[in-house]
Amino acid sequence: MLRWHEVDPGEEVGQYWAAVDHDARQSEVSGLPLPEAIEPSLIDGSGSLWMVVEAAEAGDEGSADSGLSEARIWMSADCGRAWEQVAISDPATTPHVKENLFGIEDVLVSGERVVVVETLQRSIDWSSLLADRGLIVEGREAGCTPLLIDDVLLCQERDADAVVDSEMTMAEWMMMPGRTFEVALEELDLSEDQLSALSPLFHAQGGEDWIPEHFLTMRVYFGDHRGLESGIDIPLNGRLFAGIAPDGTVLVLEHSEAGTTLGRLHDREAETLETVAVFERLHLGRRAVASGPAGLAAAATRTRTEADGTSRAEHWVGWSAEGADWEWQTATEAYGIDAEPLLAVGSDFVLAAVEDSSQLAAQIEELHQQAAEADSPEEAGLIAGEINALAFKQGEVRWFAAAVP
Repeated sequence: MLRWHEVDPGEEVGQYWAAVDHDARQSEVSGLPLPEAIEPSLIDGSGSLWMVVEAAEAGDEGSADSGLSEARIWMSADCGRAWEQVAISDPATTPHVKENLFGIEDVLVSGERVVVVETLQRSIDWSSLLADRGLIVEGREAGCTPLLIDDVLLCQERDADAVVDSEMTMAEWMMMPGRTFEVALEELDLSEDQLSALSPLFHAQGGEDWIPEHFLTMRVYFGDHRGLESGIDIPLNGRLFAGIAPDGTVLVLEHSEAGTTLGRLHDREAETLETVAVFERLHLGRRAVASGPAGLAAAATRTRTEADGTSRAEHWVGWSAEGADWEWQTATEAYGIDAEPLLAVGSDFVLAAVEDSSQLAAQIEELHQQAAEADSPEEAGLIAGEINALAFKQGEVRWFAAAVP
């Protein structure tokens, strides 16, 4: 079991912590010089090699239907003294397939290996596909949804200038005036990649639970200090992205009633999931796993039933050298605070940032008492405003380190 002690975070670079001293028994933290005038969304490094990602925001030119090439990616081989922007190439686009970028999930720099993961949604451009197959006139808008009959689609076409609400569901879209027709899937003569973009619709219509992750794809870029290779697409298929292992493989989570399964996806084996560990009664969320030279660390929750019959989520933290065997302890045991830690793994230690809201909770409790004893509704209202303001404040962020066995 890890033995944690509180450390002084030292110099802060914006809201990001760039590097920690390799000796976990010391508390020195050094700032990483960043490229001028950027606000990084992700940052990682190993030795002297560092990577910073500033993802394109919604509304940036080209970001809506483009890939990672719209993000600004910088790399430094000398601990931030000099930076170069990394040029990458996206995979060749498939005809009649649209891509919508949701964001960069994670970056990993491990030794000379660099990995970048983004999440995107891939879907069929029905208007161009049906026009290309001669089923509608070019320039008309179209949409399709699967029927309960196997491999049959219900499609509708309408004028391109029809008013469509961006928040409209497919069912509402199909009820708008227009020509409706059915088409068998085999008539469309879809390629394997086009079928992959279409398959989430059949998940949603085939009696299975609607899972957002069925509609998402991970695009993984591998590389080194010279740059990144073309991206490899890995369908999530209901899984959650968990992190990147030190060897560069992608870690994913699968949830069930029994608990959470941690799996590993290898570089070009998108459908091959290697089970790493099974966590009974523990729930791990997105990006819950951190990795580094000292192994893997994870934050989890477990439902705890109190003496009065009420249930609450209890926070846990775990560490593993290889990913198969884990040591778990509650956050209260580790830090004296029952809160979810933000974890990072160094050369021979694990670092945790934990929000301590105990002082805020005490202030709020005291204000509730004052409100109960207020002399007038007006005074109670003013106190309620103070309570609401405190409820949105962040607690003190405290830092802890633990040397690995």
